Amino acid sequence: MLRWVREDFAAVRTRWPESTDSYGDDYTAYTQRLQTDARTYAEAGAARVHIVSATLAAYDVFAVREGHDAETPDTRRTFSRHVVRAHPDESLAWHPPRNGPCWCDSGRKYKKCCGAPADN
Repeated sequence: MLRWVREDFAAVRTRWPESTDSYGDDYTAYTQRLQTDARTYAEAGAARVHIVSATLAAYDVFAVREGHDAETPDTRRTFSRHVVRAHPDESLAWHPPRNGPCWCDSGRKYKKCCGAPADN
């Protein structure tokens, strides 16, 4: 799963206005949606779920280097798979440890952030 960093979220929504339907109107709604989707995939039996943190700049470099159309959803999926394989430090395997850092880069523990029972 591709997670755009907070700093690029507004630019992502401007670049792909259709993403608002799935990403939501703000970053908090976006991270809640990602949390729900990751949990759903894992509960459905997905073998490996990773959350890939990415910047638009890194994505654009990848698309040009690999000769992909940066505007297509397929390129975003290909980019996510590439990061998991080539840069594992930029992705987190799902389900994060409760006492580990949260995947959303809040700086808090997962159990005190996206993994808090009240948020799920």
